[in-house]
Amino acid sequence: MKSVLLFLFLILSFLRAEIVFDDNLPPSKEVMMDYDSIQSDDNEVVNPEELKKNSEELLKDVDTYQKKDSLSNVVGSNNLFLNFINQPKQAFINQRVKIIIKATIARTDIKDLKLTFKNANDYKIFNPNSWKKKDENTYLKTFYIKFKTKTPKTPRFKVIVEFKKGFKNQTTITLPPIKIIKLASKQLFCGVIADNLDIISHSEKMYDDKSNIMLLEINATNSNLDDFHIPYSIKSGVDEFIDKGEYQKIFGFALISKNKQIFKFKYFNPKINHYELKSFNIVLKDQSVSTQTDLNPTKSKFALYKTIFIIFLALLFLLIFLKTKNLISLFIAIILLVFVAYLNIPMKQVLLKKGIGLKILPTYNSTIFYIVPKDVKANVAYEREGYYKVILPNQKIGWVKK
Repeated sequence: MKSVLLFLFLILSFLRAEIVFDDNLPPSKEVMMDYDSIQSDDNEVVNPEELKKNSEELLKDVDTYQKKDSLSNVVGSNNLFLNFINQPKQAFINQRVKIIIKATIARTDIKDLKLTFKNANDYKIFNPNSWKKKDENTYLKTFYIKFKTKTPKTPRFKVIVEFKKGFKNQTTITLPPIKIIKLASKQLFCGVIADNLDIISHSEKMYDDKSNIMLLEINATNSNLDDFHIPYSIKSGVDEFIDKGEYQKIFGFALISKNKQIFKFKYFNPKINHYELKSFNIVLKDQSVSTQTDLNPTKSKFALYKTIFIIFLALLFLLIFLKTKNLISLFIAIILLVFVAYLNIPMKQVLLKKGIGLKILPTYNSTIFYIVPKDVKANVAYEREGYYKVILPNQKIGWVKK
């Protein structure tokens, strides 16, 4: 009995000690929630419009952050840091778009800055401007890019800075993804995408019995005028392309059927997302023109009439001399006859070797419209800036380099 009472006493003492120990501990920070005590309505449903609104706001915040991060994204190493301050979000195939790279250099002893391109097979770079110094440590590079395919490789640009003591540094920056769009095919589309396009001048002449040739001077803004062509022409292209950054000019040509009475084409204006039509009536300057160049001076009616008129004047003054014996009349008659003889001096001739091409204009990039099939002597009508304007025995007229 005593042992039982002793056992009970020990148990009670142990329980009392545990209660005292727990009371001396600091309260726990963890709160256990009694889920059974929570009152809920099983029929409660979240408003779908409110859920949609919250989701759109969240996506908008994420998109804004991503755009901000991409625009402010700076890549660099050591003393050279690069970022884009102007970049397109989308572009059409062959559209000319503007790119500006900002280079921040943490030194002032800069000797030279160079820009090179990687993955350039899928696009073409037009780079008429050099680096422009914005302040002591900041330089801007403006150039234009034209994508050739709908899925081009990502353009990468390497900037190399050379310092005065011979030290060099370089950094590569990648153009963010651009959505490339292919324009729908149009019957009159000349292949040019431009903010504005104007035909400055044009000239229409007979080329042969079946066709006429149009000579065109065209100005455009932010354009790919170098791609100009007329889809319904027998042959067309660009003889000379002048690039001045935002402004372009071409001297082009188009060989078309003589049945066409109106010359027309369309270009695409991305500002208004619309094709715009350009046209004019075809009025031949001289029906006797046998080629795309000026009149053949040996067959010009004006030249013939001029010769006849001068001979008539010479004979008139000669008759006056015979009647009056006035030496001045004789002197004038002699001068007029000498001038007629000068006009009818045979043209200078040159030998054209087989395979030489006749050009439309006296320029390096001018289109070759005729290949000499065999060695032949040609008359030289004019000389201009290192070129001869020649007349072949078959009456083809064109320009060849001297």
